Amino acid sequence: MPHIIRSSEELVPVALRLRASTFILIGTLIFLSVTTTPIYAQQSPFAPDAPRPAPLDAADQALWNGDYQAALTQYNSALNTPELACDALFGTGISYTRLDRYAEAAAAFTQHIDGCGASFRAHVLRGNARQNSGDGAGAQTDYEAALVLMPGVIDSYLYERIAAVNPDASVLYLRLAAEAGREPQGEYVLRNELTQIYRIIGRTDEALVQYDAILNDGLLSDEQKNDQAAVAVAAANIEVGLGRPDAAYARMQQVIANFPETPAAFDALVDLITADQAVDLLTRMRINVRNENYRPVVAVLEDYLSNTPTADANAPELFLLLGRSQRGQSDVATALATFQQVRDLFPADPSASLAALEQADTYAFAGDSANAMAA
Repeated sequence: MPHIIRSSEELVPVALRLRASTFILIGTLIFLSVTTTPIYAQQSPFAPDAPRPAPLDAADQALWNGDYQAALTQYNSALNTPELACDALFGTGISYTRLDRYAEAAAAFTQHIDGCGASFRAHVLRGNARQNSGDGAGAQTDYEAALVLMPGVIDSYLYERIAAVNPDASVLYLRLAAEAGREPQGEYVLRNELTQIYRIIGRTDEALVQYDAILNDGLLSDEQKNDQAAVAVAAANIEVGLGRPDAAYARMQQVIANFPETPAAFDALVDLITADQAVDLLTRMRINVRNENYRPVVAVLEDYLSNTPTADANAPELFLLLGRSQRGQSDVATALATFQQVRDLFPADPSASLAALEQADTYAFAGDSANAMAA
């Protein structure tokens, strides 16, 4: 079973994700409209700077304040006034959407489109209402119409929604969504979903393309080192499966060099050692200690440093790593002695000061506060 990288977004139930995306979608459409038309107006007969007629203004205010039932009542009261009908229909659709009455919202937007003309926002919002009411085919038709009416605005989000309502073509539309332009985190989520699908259906070469896009296009921030390392190791495992071990090991070497503090680096280290790939002693010890795998560190370094305690240029750090591992195994006395060796053997090295701090931490670990303060 392939290792699947899970994003935090995937842990949210699908229904809640769809509901949240509905609010984001409506907010985006409102933002797009405010500089050109009244907030909820399409083909409005009113000048942009003219005051809204009283019924619509009251409905707009109720909608803005979250009183959706009052807004619905106000918009309905304006439906029989011809010059207000288009604006009122659109507001009615928004109100029904906010009330989670999606079938009625879809019907209102249909009346608006049929009577007032097709528009980008009306098609997107009717598509959303249809999607939430289970009409996937109708939703796809609306999203595709919106893409034609106003390409390049929110293409990525619309492609993602089409993928959700058309599982048979989900790979195509998720790929289009990822390539249409998105903020980095959103694109990462989409490409990660694609890798999962590709791996499940056996198209690992395509999964590798998506992993490389995640790594090379800067989709993960510096704070997401665990995710970066996990993606790189997943890509390396695909290389192994494709019969390209040298490329795989090169990727793993990059992980242990660039992300030694991550859990994925430990996985990469194990794979490299199992495959008899060279990994320098210091890197091996660092990764083991950072992943709290103390036993091999103690086994290797106690022997290594007892024979040549000062010959290795990295000896000061190796001693520190050994002492931390001994403390991690609750061998307090031996850890204290190891840190003292650093102070005795390398008094002019910066590691001597670090060793003194480690001794204090070790006393504190043992509950000896007096010696911890004295150290």
